[in-house]
Amino acid sequence: MRTAQPTRPAVRARMFWPRQPASRAPQAPANAAGRLSYVPLGCACLFLLGYLPGIWLGRTGAWESGSQLAAYYLSKSSYSTVFSVWQWQFSAAFLQLAALYLCSFSALGCFFFPILFFLRGGFLGLCAACVLAAGESRGLVCYWLLSSLSNLSVLFAGLWLSGYSAAISNGLFQCVFSGGAARGQLAGAFRRLTIRFLFCLLLAGTVNLVNGWLSVFLAGVLL
Repeated sequence: MRTAQPTRPAVRARMFWPRQPASRAPQAPANAAGRLSYVPLGCACLFLLGYLPGIWLGRTGAWESGSQLAAYYLSKSSYSTVFSVWQWQFSAAFLQLAALYLCSFSALGCFFFPILFFLRGGFLGLCAACVLAAGESRGLVCYWLLSSLSNLSVLFAGLWLSGYSAAISNGLFQCVFSGGAARGQLAGAFRRLTIRFLFCLLLAGTVNLVNGWLSVFLAGVLL
């Protein structure tokens, strides 16, 4: 005789009820990555917007500090050796990239990044206006040729770095105000940011070394 098979209500219940997914670590919302992808674009727009007050401040050339700054950029003695040019250009690049890197350790870092790029744009606009007032169009062309490579390399490196910095700042913001970020999200973001920060420093040092050699050569011809 065949033994009676026990009923299995759990199996039958699964036929009518969907299986519950296994528990997973909380993940960041899908639209968060989309929002962070606009951070470099917004910082670039604010960098360009910062040019306007900088040009307005230096348009007359009457500002004493601006006149001294223009005299420094247009002086041939400022480009005496490759090492001296590399030293002050790399110092400026290091300060900008380090400020961006350190702001990522704040939960409000996403509010600081645009301010940094806006101030940087204002400073470069001020320099360009002061140089134009002191040396006219020829002085402005010399200024661009001597410093544009260094400034552009730091700008693009900072914009690239700002996206990863914003990811960490956004994770810290979630920890403070939204109940915590996804498990392992911050550790991986810190590691990626640090590697890219060191790469940007290496890139800035290399570009400034090349620009230092070009500046010494061009200063001997143009100034």
